Amino acid sequence: MKLTVLGCSGSAPGPQSPASGYLVEADGYRLVLDMGHGVFGALQRHCDPGSIDAVVVTHLHADHCIDLTAYIVGLRYGGPAYRLPTPDDRIALIGPAGTRGRIEAAYDPLTRKLSLH
Repeated sequence: MKLTVLGCSGSAPGPQSPASGYLVEADGYRLVLDMGHGVFGALQRHCDPGSIDAVVVTHLHADHCIDLTAYIVGLRYGGPAYRLPTPDDRIALIGPAGTRGRIEAAYDPLTRKLSLH
């Protein structure tokens, strides 16, 4: 097994490190544990983002999950290296209750009724 620290800054990315994120590789399987601010950029230094098998989010604080929005953009609109092998392929996302709603709200907050002041 190989563990790569993608980022380990506290509640926000630092000048030399993204927030929380780890790449775990074993027997050809790639798992990303947390995707805090800046982790998607760091991930690209180590592997093709489309080659990830699963992402696990430990909890829903932004410093552990917000870069999933950048990952979505990369997979949808990035170059061929970012794309999944076929349009029907999926990357497993495992997280606590409410993960999907939190990421949907962060990715496209205008899809929800907001009161901006």
